[in-house]
Amino acid sequence: MFAGGGLFVSACVTVWFWLGFHETDPGFKPSSSAALLALLLGAFAMIPLGLILRFALSAWRTGFQIRHGIWTLFLMIPWFVLGVLLF
Repeated sequence: MFAGGGLFVSACVTVWFWLGFHETDPGFKPSSSAALLALLLGAFAMIPLGLILRFALSAWRTGFQIRHGIWTLFLMIPWFVLGVLLF
């Protein structure tokens, strides 16, 4: 599923981003603020993709509900806009 893969990639990029900060900043305090920054930035991708994954799994188990489809489309709008801008 796209959402599950996207959620996994977002989590990996968040950890990679934090490790980049952790490598150059000595001590716990700069590293902890970098971890918070990485988690907050990663949340922009992880939360919508996690919700979409939950909707997809529930649709697979119990059947499609129109409100889950509408929420999925609503949560994917920023990704379509970013894709068009990157293109």
